Amino acid sequence: MPRFAARRRPVPDRRTVVLAALLIMLATAAVLLSVLLVRSADARKAKAAVEQFYAYEQAGDFGSSWELFHSRMKERYGKDVYIQARAYIFMNQLGARTFTYEVGDAKRVSVWRMEEDGEPMTGVLRMPVVQYMDTVFGSLEIRQNVYAAREDGEWKLLWPFGGREES
Repeated sequence: MPRFAARRRPVPDRRTVVLAALLIMLATAAVLLSVLLVRSADARKAKAAVEQFYAYEQAGDFGSSWELFHSRMKERYGKDVYIQARAYIFMNQLGARTFTYEVGDAKRVSVWRMEEDGEPMTGVLRMPVVQYMDTVFGSLEIRQNVYAAREDGEWKLLWPFGGREES
Protein backbone atom coordinates (compact mmCIF):
# COMPACT_ATOMS: atom_id res chain seq x y z
CA MET A 1 0.00 0.00 0.00
CA PRO A 2 1.40 3.39 -0.98
CA ARG A 3 2.52 5.67 1.79
CA PHE A 4 0.93 8.76 0.25
CA ALA A 5 -2.51 8.66 -1.08
CA ALA A 6 -3.09 10.93 -4.03
CA ARG A 7 -5.61 13.61 -3.28
CA ARG A 8 -7.86 14.94 -5.92
CA ARG A 9 -8.24 18.64 -6.23
CA PRO A 10 -11.81 19.74 -6.16
CA VAL A 11 -12.93 20.67 -9.65
CA PRO A 12 -14.79 23.97 -9.68
CA ASP A 13 -18.26 23.55 -10.99
CA ARG A 14 -19.17 25.00 -14.33
CA ARG A 15 -21.22 27.88 -12.86
CA THR A 16 -18.26 29.13 -10.84
CA VAL A 17 -16.01 29.17 -13.91
CA VAL A 18 -18.60 30.96 -16.02
CA LEU A 19 -19.27 33.51 -13.26
CA ALA A 20 -15.54 34.20 -12.82
CA ALA A 21 -15.10 34.65 -16.59
CA LEU A 22 -18.06 37.05 -16.71
CA LEU A 23 -16.68 39.09 -13.82
CA ILE A 24 -13.29 39.38 -15.52
CA MET A 25 -14.92 40.45 -18.79
CA LEU A 26 -17.10 43.03 -17.02
CA ALA A 27 -14.12 44.49 -15.15
CA THR A 28 -12.12 44.72 -18.39
CA ALA A 29 -15.04 46.38 -20.18
CA ALA A 30 -15.46 48.89 -17.33
CA VAL A 31 -11.78 49.85 -17.47
CA LEU A 32 -11.85 50.23 -21.26
CA LEU A 33 -15.06 52.25 -21.15
CA SER A 34 -13.67 54.62 -18.52
CA VAL A 35 -10.50 55.16 -20.60
CA LEU A 36 -12.60 55.89 -23.69
CA LEU A 37 -14.83 58.30 -21.78
CA VAL A 38 -11.85 60.21 -20.37
CA ARG A 39 -10.23 60.46 -23.80
CA SER A 40 -13.50 61.56 -25.36
CA ALA A 41 -13.98 64.22 -22.68
CA ASP A 42 -10.39 65.41 -23.21
CA ALA A 43 -10.97 65.69 -26.96
CA ARG A 44 -14.18 67.69 -26.44
CA LYS A 45 -12.54 70.06 -23.95
CA ALA A 46 -9.46 70.57 -26.12
CA LYS A 47 -11.62 71.25 -29.18
CA ALA A 48 -13.72 73.71 -27.16
CA ALA A 49 -10.55 75.62 -26.22
CA VAL A 50 -9.49 75.81 -29.89
CA GLU A 51 -12.98 76.93 -30.92
CA GLN A 52 -12.95 79.61 -28.19
CA PHE A 53 -9.55 80.82 -29.39
CA TYR A 54 -10.80 81.28 -32.95
CA ALA A 55 -14.05 82.88 -31.76
CA TYR A 56 -11.93 85.52 -29.98
CA GLU A 57 -9.77 85.94 -33.08
CA GLN A 58 -12.87 86.25 -35.26
CA ALA A 59 -14.15 89.05 -33.00
CA GLY A 60 -10.76 90.81 -33.13
CA ASP A 61 -10.19 90.14 -29.42
CA PHE A 62 -6.57 89.06 -29.82
CA GLY A 63 -5.78 89.71 -26.16
CA SER A 64 -8.29 87.10 -25.03
CA SER A 65 -7.12 84.63 -27.66
CA TRP A 66 -3.51 85.11 -26.49
CA GLU A 67 -4.61 84.10 -22.96
CA LEU A 68 -5.54 80.66 -24.35
CA PHE A 69 -1.96 80.00 -25.47
CA HIS A 70 0.22 77.45 -23.71
CA SER A 71 3.11 79.00 -21.76
CA ARG A 72 5.52 77.93 -24.53
CA MET A 73 3.56 80.06 -26.99
CA LYS A 74 3.47 82.97 -24.57
CA GLU A 75 7.27 82.76 -24.32
CA ARG A 76 7.44 83.07 -28.09
CA TYR A 77 5.00 86.00 -28.38
CA GLY A 78 4.54 88.73 -25.82
CA LYS A 79 0.89 89.75 -25.50
CA ASP A 80 1.30 93.26 -26.93
CA VAL A 81 3.43 92.04 -29.84
CA TYR A 82 0.90 89.31 -30.64
CA ILE A 83 -2.09 91.68 -30.56
CA GLN A 84 -0.37 94.19 -32.85
CA ALA A 85 0.90 91.55 -35.28
CA ARG A 86 -2.45 89.76 -35.62
CA ALA A 87 -4.39 92.98 -36.14
CA TYR A 88 -1.82 94.20 -38.67
CA ILE A 89 -1.76 90.96 -40.66
CA PHE A 90 -5.53 90.48 -40.82
CA MET A 91 -6.70 94.03 -41.26
CA ASN A 92 -3.84 95.94 -42.88
CA GLN A 93 -2.03 93.36 -44.98
CA LEU A 94 -4.89 91.04 -45.93
CA GLY A 95 -7.72 93.54 -45.69
CA ALA A 96 -9.88 90.93 -43.97
CA ARG A 97 -12.33 92.35 -41.48
CA THR A 98 -13.48 88.93 -40.27
CA PHE A 99 -13.33 85.25 -41.16
CA THR A 100 -15.16 81.99 -40.60
CA TYR A 101 -13.47 78.82 -39.43
CA GLU A 102 -13.86 75.09 -38.98
CA VAL A 103 -12.16 72.99 -36.33
CA GLY A 104 -11.75 69.29 -37.09
CA ASP A 105 -11.79 66.37 -34.67
CA ALA A 106 -9.04 66.00 -32.12
CA LYS A 107 -6.50 63.20 -32.58
CA ARG A 108 -4.02 62.18 -29.91
CA VAL A 109 -0.33 62.54 -30.75
CA SER A 110 2.02 60.29 -28.79
CA VAL A 111 4.98 62.71 -28.75
CA TRP A 112 5.04 66.25 -30.15
CA ARG A 113 7.65 68.98 -30.46
CA MET A 114 6.78 72.62 -31.11
CA GLU A 115 10.17 73.11 -32.79
CA GLU A 116 12.46 70.60 -34.45
CA ASP A 117 14.87 70.55 -31.52
CA GLY A 118 12.27 71.50 -28.91
CA GLU A 119 11.44 69.65 -25.74
CA PRO A 120 9.10 66.70 -26.41
CA MET A 121 5.54 66.89 -25.09
CA THR A 122 3.12 64.03 -24.46
CA GLY A 123 -0.65 64.04 -24.06
CA VAL A 124 -1.00 66.48 -26.96
CA LEU A 125 -4.05 66.59 -29.23
CA ARG A 126 -3.97 67.75 -32.87
CA MET A 127 -6.89 69.45 -34.60
CA PRO A 128 -6.98 70.69 -38.19
CA VAL A 129 -8.28 74.25 -38.49
CA VAL A 130 -9.38 76.01 -41.66
CA GLN A 131 -9.96 79.77 -41.73
CA TYR A 132 -11.95 81.22 -44.63
CA MET A 133 -11.68 84.93 -45.37
CA ASP A 134 -12.29 87.47 -48.09
CA THR A 135 -9.15 89.54 -48.57
CA VAL A 136 -7.83 92.18 -50.94
CA PHE A 137 -6.27 89.20 -52.75
CA GLY A 138 -9.58 87.34 -53.10
CA SER A 139 -10.96 84.44 -51.11
CA LEU A 140 -8.33 82.81 -48.97
CA GLU A 141 -8.15 79.63 -46.90
CA ILE A 142 -5.58 79.14 -44.19
CA ARG A 143 -5.14 75.51 -43.18
CA GLN A 144 -3.19 74.75 -40.05
CA ASN A 145 -2.85 71.94 -37.57
CA VAL A 146 -3.36 73.36 -34.10
CA TYR A 147 -2.23 71.48 -31.03
CA ALA A 148 -3.58 71.53 -27.50
CA ALA A 149 -1.93 70.39 -24.30
CA ARG A 150 -3.17 70.43 -20.75
CA GLU A 151 -1.48 73.03 -18.56
CA ASP A 152 -2.59 73.70 -14.99
CA GLY A 153 -5.72 71.63 -15.62
CA GLU A 154 -6.80 73.59 -18.72
CA TRP A 155 -6.34 72.94 -22.42
CA LYS A 156 -3.99 75.48 -24.00
CA LEU A 157 -3.07 76.04 -27.64
CA LEU A 158 0.22 75.46 -29.42
CA TRP A 159 1.31 76.08 -32.99
CA PRO A 160 4.04 74.13 -34.74
CA PHE A 161 7.22 75.93 -35.76
CA GLY A 162 9.07 73.24 -37.67
CA GLY A 163 8.25 70.71 -34.96
CA ARG A 164 7.22 67.16 -35.54
CA GLU A 165 4.92 64.42 -34.40
CA GLU A 166 5.88 60.90 -33.45
CA SER A 167 3.40 58.07 -33.54
